[in-house]
Amino acid sequence: MNNIFEAIEETKDFTPSDFAEAEKIYKQAIEQHQAAINQDIKGTLERIYKVTAVRQVKAEKENQKKHDIRLSELIQLPLFPYPDTTRIISNDMARSALFAAIQGGNRKQLKKELLATIDGIEIIFTGEQLNQDDHDLLMQLVHLAKNKPFGEKITVPANTILSGLGLGKGGKDHEELKTKMERLLSPLIALKNTRTKITYYGHIIDKAIQDETKKHWVYNLNPDLRPLYDVTSFSLIEWQQRKALKRKDLARWLHSFYSSHAQPYHYSVKELYRLSGSTAELKSFRRSLKIALDLLINLEFFIVGYIDKDSDLVSIKRNIKIQK
Repeated sequence: MNNIFEAIEETKDFTPSDFAEAEKIYKQAIEQHQAAINQDIKGTLERIYKVTAVRQVKAEKENQKKHDIRLSELIQLPLFPYPDTTRIISNDMARSALFAAIQGGNRKQLKKELLATIDGIEIIFTGEQLNQDDHDLLMQLVHLAKNKPFGEKITVPANTILSGLGLGKGGKDHEELKTKMERLLSPLIALKNTRTKITYYGHIIDKAIQDETKKHWVYNLNPDLRPLYDVTSFSLIEWQQRKALKRKDLARWLHSFYSSHAQPYHYSVKELYRLSGSTAELKSFRRSLKIALDLLINLEFFIVGYIDKDSDLVSIKRNIKIQK
């Protein structure tokens, strides 16, 4: 087919699809102005329309290139050199009931359940309910993907995962790890940013392989989740503090929740109850919340943490040791 743009130097790097797009733009311009084109200047106008079409295609390619570069900046962890004593969390995940403050025996099978979140985010969940043990595992898997492109295949000894979580290395521990990996792989999540109107549909972990002979795990973080770890979308938590809260479900949820706030708001007890996904009675939750606040003060995560008797607001003051 004759290339009507072959004389235009700016088309040197054009692909067949680029030529096709430019021809489409050119023909639309000709059709739109056909009646008004003076025959004496027809050739000049046709060339102007050709050059305009080519430049429009080039501009769109440049914009796409800039977009791809921006994504490449987002794709790798860490987004900055963070210490090994910390772990990265997604703020949107931490500020919700995605990883609920519940014990393993209280998990439910959910189907298209709208989870409690803060304003700006909606999470619809299908699958076995996740809790803070699952969040710990995700943090560790994200950490082990440090310096790797987000979504690249990660090969790691099972014992490295277990030791990072503060667990043993016996047969039961490996079985427990397998169960947790299966649980992270299974749920279908629809996560919508109500500001950008963008919804992610998929799984937290893209896929995983267990090599029982070599005792290795191979896994891929879902690359479509990378915006959740963008420079404005993540926070750091103190990992040793976190491990000291083993089996303290509400305290761990509060630990990640408040770690995601540079300047914590005064949340009501009822709002924290809703966001945590707790299945306890509100009265029982209130007692557990007081205990959890004291635990976090003892760990020096909070300087102050109490429930105001008059307003029923939770007042806290963070002891911030790490900065983004």
